[in-house]
Amino acid sequence: MSSVIVYCVFSLNDMAYSEIFSLWAVSPKKFGGLSFSTDEVGLVLAISGVGLLIFQTFLYPRVERLLGFLIVSRIAVVLSILLLQSYLLIAMLSGIGLKTLLNCASILKNVFSISIYFHWTVYSTKQCCANYKWSAT
Repeated sequence: MSSVIVYCVFSLNDMAYSEIFSLWAVSPKKFGGLSFSTDEVGLVLAISGVGLLIFQTFLYPRVERLLGFLIVSRIAVVLSILLLQSYLLIAMLSGIGLKTLLNCASILKNVFSISIYFHWTVYSTKQCCANYKWSAT
């Protein structure tokens, strides 16, 4: 039961980030936003998607085999919290440094999210199957 609650809390956090990121990026600088155009926001999201595809295809299987999905998930949780805190500092930048750092941060946030989702999906499935096996016998 507690794993489902943790999964729900993380899902709420990730959904809020997904919805608020675009609004934050297009907001004017005087309101704490980045003053991006919708094309620039779309480009950041597209680059993030390509980075996530590359990570999931080539890097995650190797990292997961090396460390195990539980350790990868724990590391991703800690780094995700630290990354979200750095968005305050990212907003102070401008020009090419802002765009480059924002693209990197967006890729990392999505990579961490997928790593955490994968762990909780596997963990919940194992728990569900274990409970089902006991009730079936």
